[in-house]
Amino acid sequence: DIGCGRGEFLELLYENGFKNICGVDINEEMTKEIKYKDITIYIDEGVEFLKKQPANSVGLISSFHMVEHIDFEKVIELIKESFRILDDEGILIIESPNPENIKVSTESFYLDYTHKKPIPMDLLKFAFEYAGFKAKILRLHKQKIGNTYLKYI
Repeated sequence: DIGCGRGEFLELLYENGFKNICGVDINEEMTKEIKYKDITIYIDEGVEFLKKQPANSVGLISSFHMVEHIDFEKVIELIKESFRILDDEGILIIESPNPENIKVSTESFYLDYTHKKPIPMDLLKFAFEYAGFKAKILRLHKQKIGNTYLKYI
C-alpha cells in the first residue's frame, strides 16, 4: 500500500488472510500505529520504492488518497512503475477525492493544504490505459436521481 499512513487497509488485508503484506510511507510517525508485526513497513517515497522492486513480482498495489498529494507527472510514474512490477494477474487500486462532487471540488479538497490538484477520474483512467492497464472507474456510492437510486459499478 503506497502512502499507507496508519495502515488501515494493510490491517484489513492481514485480517482476511493475505500474506507478504507491506506498506510504504514517507511519514514514519504515522506508521507506528500499525498493530500487526507481520506487516512490513518501508519508510520511503512511493515511486522510488516501486523503482527498486523487480518486474512481475507483486499481485496487488494500492494507494488510497495519496495521488492528490503529488504532481501529476509523479502519478504517471507511479502508474507506469506499478504496471512494471505487477504480475500478469496483478491489480492496481487508486482512490482519490472525487472532483465530480461539487462539495469536494469547491470546498473539502482544499481543507488539506498538502493537496496539489483534484484529479478527474477520466484523466486517471487515461493514465492507467496509457501505462498498459485495462482500466475501470468504480463509483461506489449511490446517486439519487428523482426517486431512483443508481449504483455505479
